[in-house]
Amino acid sequence: MIKTAPLNLRLSSQLLTGLMVLGAASLTGCVTPGSPISGGGGNLSPEERRLQDAENALVIVKRRLDGIDSALSDSGGNLAGEVRDLRGQVEELSNAVQQQEARSKQIFVELEQRIRRLEGGSSSFNGGGAMPPLVGLGGTAGGGANVGASPVPSVGGASGGSPQFNADEEASYLATFEMLKNGKYDEAITGFRQHLSRYPNGQYSDNAVYWMAEASFVKRDFRTARSGFEQVVVSHPDSPRAPDAMFKLALAQDELKQKAEARSTLQQLVSRYPDSNAARLAQQRLDAAR
Repeated sequence: MIKTAPLNLRLSSQLLTGLMVLGAASLTGCVTPGSPISGGGGNLSPEERRLQDAENALVIVKRRLDGIDSALSDSGGNLAGEVRDLRGQVEELSNAVQQQEARSKQIFVELEQRIRRLEGGSSSFNGGGAMPPLVGLGGTAGGGANVGASPVPSVGGASGGSPQFNADEEASYLATFEMLKNGKYDEAITGFRQHLSRYPNGQYSDNAVYWMAEASFVKRDFRTARSGFEQVVVSHPDSPRAPDAMFKLALAQDELKQKAEARSTLQQLVSRYPDSNAARLAQQRLDAAR
């Protein structure tokens, strides 16, 4: 494209020259015999003056075309370099998008695996006051080992809680979680925020904060994600979500170029939750950074 531009301009110049020659011939034919056609300072006929003006204009146009031709020739190398730079930037952006897509897929593959494990452990719930698959993540006694004993009392149970209240909380959480599974991140964030507003100290509050931060992370809103994961670590240190939240906090800090903070968070994770899978992943990242 850059190399053909001067050729086009030269062709245009030649075309203008040809047209002016034709115009000159035409005008010459209009002049009566014996009329002076000299370009000197004598009296010129109107046709001769128009021809002279056209010739002068043509000279100016040709000079401009020559200047443009020269400028394009001089800058051709620079333009080619800029095109190469732009192509390199496009490739880098394309690779970044592919990496983010792969990361998002990995996040939700892990999410589906966790859901399946939880669903597999919930089959012994009875029908009356039974909890759905995600029960026990927010604070069941004994880490949820006794899955047959639901923390939500059945109607008429000895505990003084409100079964209807717990059922509403449960339905609210699971409905919002379904939005997250379906990739409706904005709706899920809004839903979890509303859930926490209604049940700030509910049994799903740690999970709601965690998944809200997770949705923000997938959306690359790393500042909001960092705040959410940090809230889980600070407000729910005994939650099963705390180790994962701490690991994701380090990832968010790393994305925000807070390298020192991210390393410190990973070190604290290994120290605080040494037996967790998140601690193992944290140690791997620390070893790789050495």
